[in-house]
Amino acid sequence: MALDTNALCTVNDITNFIGTDNTEDRDVFEGLINSISTLFESYCDRHFVSATYTEYYDGQDGQEVVYTREYPITSVSGLWDDTTWVWGDGEKYAATDYRIATDGLSVGLYPSYSFYNSRGNIKITYVAGYSTIPADLKQACVNEVVRLYKRRNTIDVSAISMSDGSITVLSDDLMPTTKLVLAKYKRYGIV
Repeated sequence: MALDTNALCTVNDITNFIGTDNTEDRDVFEGLINSISTLFESYCDRHFVSATYTEYYDGQDGQEVVYTREYPITSVSGLWDDTTWVWGDGEKYAATDYRIATDGLSVGLYPSYSFYNSRGNIKITYVAGYSTIPADLKQACVNEVVRLYKRRNTIDVSAISMSDGSITVLSDDLMPTTKLVLAKYKRYGIV
């Protein structure tokens, strides 16, 4: 097994955190990292690792901004407004005609342009995501991987009774601290 391109941490992050270099469980760690990273993406409705995207949008009269699906936007390689869907150079905006918002959530036309009112006429090719995963997001992934790793033999168990007492196992849901971190990165709809 290997880490997927969307992995939010590494096996070394896990082994450093738990204080062991258990090479026999490397595949288990990689599988859990891949699973948790994908779960986080699904939970937040977005991707985190920097990648290139191409998206198409409908234009509306007076619209000057495109809110991309992925963020933070780090660069734009092309922005077109083409009602014929040819996407030629004549319909491509010059890099000086638009700006990336300071929060990386949108691309706005500048200084006085607006998109045509049409279906699927806006095309944008851009790079978005983190080249370095934020520390809190990475640690949340590590925490969830370690929790699942330690529970791998008791996945369906909610409580364990012993002669000297009992143990109640945490739910299979994400930990409350993880949810607090993910709330910062969750994609919310634009109203």
